[in-house]
Amino acid sequence: MLTSGSQSELKRMQFAAEVDGKTIPKRTVVRKSVGGHPKLTTPAEDRYIAIVAKRNFRATSTRVASMVPRVCVPLSVQSRGARLKWCREHVNWTVFDWGNVMFTDESRFDRKPDDKRIRIWRKQGTRNEPQNITEHHAFRGG
Repeated sequence: MLTSGSQSELKRMQFAAEVDGKTIPKRTVVRKSVGGHPKLTTPAEDRYIAIVAKRNFRATSTRVASMVPRVCVPLSVQSRGARLKWCREHVNWTVFDWGNVMFTDESRFDRKPDDKRIRIWRKQGTRNEPQNITEHHAFRGG
């Protein structure tokens, strides 16, 4: 007996159904018809697309959402050491000292709708996994 899922899902899966003259056994998931554009892929093709998307996150798939990959600057051992040194030098700064620092942030604005950003297909909660991160070298590596 199934114990997880909504009551309607469990009830739908408990009973055998007849589709196109074929009896479908209990606990078999059936594609239900929905309104809108008819589905062009078969269940076998859907499974294949899902397998491809799991192997290659830049491919398209069902049950995988299209999202923008996380962009970050790759840190070498030297740059990590330099950042740690800088932090230790500035740990005792006062509010007055920090008041003389100007923080800037650059935003990307474009008048055209096509921003040419790369999109990937990934599962939710996998943003920080290495295969979902695109390295970005700011100012041509400078």
